[in-house]
Amino acid sequence: MGKLESATVTLNYKEFKELVGKAEQLEEKEELIKDFIKEKEDKKEIKALDDISNLLIEASECKTSRDKQNLIVQCIEIYSTTFDIPLEELISLDRYKGGL
Repeated sequence: MGKLESATVTLNYKEFKELVGKAEQLEEKEELIKDFIKEKEDKKEIKALDDISNLLIEASECKTSRDKQNLIVQCIEIYSTTFDIPLEELISLDRYKGGL
């Protein structure tokens, strides 16, 4: 690769402008993607679901039922707070559907 690094490339102006235009489009798309990802990461709903997932994984590794239940309760509380659903309503919905 050593010789190619110092090589001179000749392009006509039209080809050069096309390359510059494509590079600018890629930079714009990269910025849009970064903004989209940041917007999604910053949403409280996404963070809450990530937290719930982590707690459920932790619960699956617990040795005692009591520890598992405590983590599941934390999940329900996070869900309740994030989606603005009263905890009592979530609990009554669970019983209505037959429970866990």
